[in-house]
Amino acid sequence: MKRLLKALWMMVKIILMGALAIWVMHQQGSVTVTLNQASAPVAYDLSLPVVLSILIVGILLLLAVTRLFDSAARLPGQMAARRERKRLQDGYYALTQSLVAIAAGDGLAAEKLAQRAAKKLNQPPLSLLIHAQAAQLKGDTGAANRFFHQLSSDPKAGFLGLRGQLMQEMKTALASGQVDHARRLAAEAEVKEPRSPWVMQARFALEARAKNWREAEQVLARAARLHAFTREDVKLNLAALLLAQAQEATTREETRRLARRAIETSPSFVPAAVYDAELLVVAGKRSSATDVIAKAWAAAPHPDLVAAWQKLFSEKMDEPLARLKWLEKLLLLNDTDGEALLARAGALIDAQLWGEARAVLLKLKNAAPDARCYESLAQLEMKEKGDTAAAENWRRAGEGLSSPAWLCKNDSTRSTTWQFLCPACGGFATQRWTSHIHNLPTIIAA
Repeated sequence: MKRLLKALWMMVKIILMGALAIWVMHQQGSVTVTLNQASAPVAYDLSLPVVLSILIVGILLLLAVTRLFDSAARLPGQMAARRERKRLQDGYYALTQSLVAIAAGDGLAAEKLAQRAAKKLNQPPLSLLIHAQAAQLKGDTGAANRFFHQLSSDPKAGFLGLRGQLMQEMKTALASGQVDHARRLAAEAEVKEPRSPWVMQARFALEARAKNWREAEQVLARAARLHAFTREDVKLNLAALLLAQAQEATTREETRRLARRAIETSPSFVPAAVYDAELLVVAGKRSSATDVIAKAWAAAPHPDLVAAWQKLFSEKMDEPLARLKWLEKLLLLNDTDGEALLARAGALIDAQLWGEARAVLLKLKNAAPDARCYESLAQLEMKEKGDTAAAENWRRAGEGLSSPAWLCKNDSTRSTTWQFLCPACGGFATQRWTSHIHNLPTIIAA
């Protein structure tokens, strides 16, 4: 389209010039030019078309010379602009390649390319970030911290540097418990970006790691408003904070109040239910303790709840059938979970109801077994028949299968008991109970 318009404009100019030439040729008259010389005046008679032609040619020549000088004057600037464009192109190309190197995990190449980009682009904030990330890939935390610190002083990209520093600090701080410096960085980051979900997550983790329970609770409330955590994680984190405060409370009333709040906040939080039930038993409120365990089992079946329920059984302790009957009161509240199968099978074995125990365990084995199922089958063979060979066969069949455990959502560290802090990463309340035997068909009754 542009080419067509240029061609049309050229045709218009040619037509105008032709029309002007015709107009000049048709002009009538003459012009006399008299030159006063020493001897005598000399007169030159020129026709009007010739004079007009000379004027037009003179004007065109003047315009051409003016444009020539103008182009010559602009030439150095154009050459400088061309060099600047080339420099920027080379710099951003190096910057792009350094990002590719970081994605590939090549810290050395990323650093070299970042240096080239910094030289070409006069040390832009992004090149500092790449320098820092390249240093991280090489394991040079000191250099990474220096680059992040330089980046944090940039008025526009300072938050990137601050975040980088905080990320550098957090892993070590959470694992070691030395969180003071990281907490200061997190507080500074919240001032700069008060609506950043990531900042609120970092602040909560650090305050909880420092056991500043009240401050952590306030941060969690702000984080919840920013949707920094899922609704379920907010409940579990708050329940864990309340449980921690309950265990540190100095009065029985405060301990009971905080434990009760933890249960109300997250009915499926097993550690709080078990702790609350223990407090109620000590206070002589056995009926209330059974209610707490029953509600928790209905929400989230767990082996610890079975153990806590069995501790509440106070009559006929040496009667396996009575214990089985007592356990059924709990299991029937949620008998579509595999944990109920395992608990019922164990009670049936204790009551020497071998056939019913075998039926329950085989049902579980055919649906979704774990290592505990095969171990229970092995125990059944030993207790019923004393068949060591059959027991070993069941144990070999269960080799390679895992048992449910508390799994850290950050680094997948497994623990057999729930802990406030992950033993590996130091994260607060990051452990979740993992089991693959949920929601089985209706369980075979004893």
